[in-house]
Amino acid sequence: MALDTMYAGKVNSPATTLDGAINDSVTTINVVDGGDLPDAPNIAVIGTGEDAETILYGAKNANELSSVTRGFEGTAKAWDSGTSIARLFTAYDYNTLKSNITDLDGRLGETNTASNIGGYEEIFKQKEGVDLEFRTLRAGTGIDIYNSVPTGAWDITNCSYDAVSKSVSSQDVAPLDVAFNSDGSKMYIVGGGNDTVFQYTLSTPWNVSTATYDTSKSVSSQESSPYGVAFNPDGSKMYIVGYDYNTVFQYTLSTPWNVSTATYDTVSKNVSSQDSSPRAVAFNSDGSKMYIVGYDYNTVFQYTLSTPWNVSTATYDSISKDVSSQDSSPYGVAFNSDGSKMYIVGSKNDTVFQYTLSTPWNVSTATYDTVSKNVSSQDSIPFGVAFNSDGSKMYIVGGGNDTVFQYTVGGTAEYDYVQIDLDLPDDSTKFLDGDGIWRVLVEADISDLGTYLEVNLTSPAKGDILYYDGDDWVNLGIGTSGQVLTVSAGGIPEWATP
Repeated sequence: MALDTMYAGKVNSPATTLDGAINDSVTTINVVDGGDLPDAPNIAVIGTGEDAETILYGAKNANELSSVTRGFEGTAKAWDSGTSIARLFTAYDYNTLKSNITDLDGRLGETNTASNIGGYEEIFKQKEGVDLEFRTLRAGTGIDIYNSVPTGAWDITNCSYDAVSKSVSSQDVAPLDVAFNSDGSKMYIVGGGNDTVFQYTLSTPWNVSTATYDTSKSVSSQESSPYGVAFNPDGSKMYIVGYDYNTVFQYTLSTPWNVSTATYDTVSKNVSSQDSSPRAVAFNSDGSKMYIVGYDYNTVFQYTLSTPWNVSTATYDSISKDVSSQDSSPYGVAFNSDGSKMYIVGSKNDTVFQYTLSTPWNVSTATYDTVSKNVSSQDSIPFGVAFNSDGSKMYIVGGGNDTVFQYTVGGTAEYDYVQIDLDLPDDSTKFLDGDGIWRVLVEADISDLGTYLEVNLTSPAKGDILYYDGDDWVNLGIGTSGQVLTVSAGGIPEWATP
């Protein structure tokens, strides 16, 4: 189970003040000195005492906090200009810290159960379905204890289809991209059939099967072949990219996240110098970077916006990432929340490919993770890819079935193990079977769990540890509570009392 999110603090908790009065529902808040607050996402306390309100802000740009969740703790209310706002230690911080410590403490006593026997040297494993506990074993000299980390958010290694989908053919028979608002209660489709952005409400956030059609915005006056759609974090801006004009167009939504209120800003950025067939557009978290994936060169191009979220200020960074080795027909691009991962979906291989960026948000540092998810069983012409806010869900829209498909990202690791860095005999793997007998599995026979050597112990007990002294297998026996397992100069493990 994932730990609860903890937010960074600020040394000495400096306070700034509100730069203007706010009501109880605004989700963009200006402060006098944004430097006094930590980077987003984070929490802050407005006011003091029992009437204070804790907010959660999803983005921070200079002195502007946006994507704000009001009443994160306390009650959302109107505040006067000049009211104090600071990153203080809150009840959420205390409760989350306590919960995470309890969770981690519980994990230290977990029983490791192997679901797969791998051909690795110097690993103690147990037979499938048999519990082997290391509750008394603690880290000491020469000892490394691991629980294999399950693949989690933003890692599509174990991505699986939820058997959940939403047909959008009633709105457009050529859906080309999909996007969501910050809390998953709204979904947006851009279609090539009607040159329009269509909006849906999800009664259960992030579950596309609960989506119902709301309203729309035609963008044909700017682009008659729109391919990609994106929004800024608070839903006040929308961006369209298409291949007729090879341009990113910018719109303002007078009601955030309601595309029917969108008006063209007469602001755009032509990207034809990089690719004359742009297929998708994305931004980093603060709007200072823009990314285009292009069909002509099978490449992601990166731009810097001198004024965040204003595409007319975009200049090409002369930075790009060729993705043709994975797909020669890329259509969609997405990033994780901190810019350390990038995802490409293409119609050549009907697959989502995952990359790691060693420098976050710099695509020239992207390397393919050799991790991908084929989606052809759902759509043979995938065009757009999106994720929910915490990276636990992935969404694909395609032209094969005119449908948005939903996936769960992450899963359980292949096996848990405890690794002990001792001088063990060549290519051996040991485990305690259900009868309390230590089995020695030779690497050549790993694929056959029925082939092993037996090492019988006298009165075997849970917690016994077997080691090889150079001539024979020796049972170290169970240590007492508080002892530490160490290794002597001769390479022999032994229990010691600190």
